[in-house]
Amino acid sequence: MSCKNCTMRSIALTALSSMLVILDPRIENTQMILGEMAKAFYMIIRGSVGVYVKVPKKKSPGTEDEPQKFDWAEVNVLHAGTNFGELAILNDSTRSATIMCKEKTDFAVLSAEDFKQVTGNFLCMSNK
Repeated sequence: MSCKNCTMRSIALTALSSMLVILDPRIENTQMILGEMAKAFYMIIRGSVGVYVKVPKKKSPGTEDEPQKFDWAEVNVLHAGTNFGELAILNDSTRSATIMCKEKTDFAVLSAEDFKQVTGNFLCMSNK
């Protein structure tokens, strides 16, 4: 790696550290809601979260004409050192799951705008 790349990465990391916000976990238990537009990218510093999606409830005989009902299913658990929220930001789409804290959990948060700026800068640096 050349010194130019080292300097560029150092500048990018400095900029990134000034954009990160540490989220107080007491603010809200649910971090992302299925179907919401992406507002932030989350990195788990301490604790864990459950990843939940809606799954259709099985219909009882004779209830075929009733509207479909759903249950929440936990499909994954994420722990410290992992992140979430990038797909909806990168794809300009809505959230595909709901994330809920399973315990006291601390996050570093990057706004969607800052995430796009940082990832855009990183892609530019990797292409040089």
